[in-house]
Amino acid sequence: MGSLVWGPQILVRALMEEGIHTNFAITGGHMNSFDDYWSLYGNRLIHMRHEASCSFAAEAYSKLTGKIGLCQATVGPGAANLLPGVVQASLSNTPLICILGQQMLFNTDRYAFQHLNGSNIYREVCKWSKFIDDPVTLMYWIRKAALECTAYPPFPMSLVFVLDFIFFSHHCLLGTLVMMYFTLHKLNIRG
Repeated sequence: MGSLVWGPQILVRALMEEGIHTNFAITGGHMNSFDDYWSLYGNRLIHMRHEASCSFAAEAYSKLTGKIGLCQATVGPGAANLLPGVVQASLSNTPLICILGQQMLFNTDRYAFQHLNGSNIYREVCKWSKFIDDPVTLMYWIRKAALECTAYPPFPMSLVFVLDFIFFSHHCLLGTLVMMYFTLHKLNIRG
C-alpha cells in the first residue's frame, strides 16, 4: 500500500517544480499544514509580522532575483492585509503568486468565519484570480499561474485554496479520477 499524499504536499511539489523555493508568509490558521510541508521539503519560509510586509517583500524578492515572488495569507483579514503589496506588484509589472486560504466549502456562502471573497477582490489587481474548487486541478492551476505571471506583461496571480483541499488525501483524488475515467469511458468521449 502506498503512502498518503496530502493536499499541501501536492501544492509544495507543484511550486517547487516551477522553481519557487521562497515563501513570504505569516504562518497559522488554515495554512499551517502547507507551511509545515513547505519547510519539510527544504524551502525557505520567511515569517513576516504583517501580511502587507509579505507581499511587499515578495515583490522586492522578485525584482531583485528575477524569480517569481510567492506570498501567502490566511482567510479574511489576512487576505485583505496582503492586498497593498499586490497592488504595487501589479503597478510595477512584477511576477507574483499570492496563495490565499479560505474557509471550508460548506461555509463559503454562509459568512461563517472571517468571510472575504478573495478571488473577487484580487481579480481587480491580478491578471486573474482563481478560487480552487476541485482538488484534481491543484497542480494545473499552480503551473498555469507560474507560466502566466511571467508572460508579457508580468503580473501577479492569485490562487484561493479552501481548507477542504489543504487536508485531502490521495484517496479523494484517486476516487475522483476513477469516476472521471468511467464517466468518460461510458460516454465514449475518450474514443
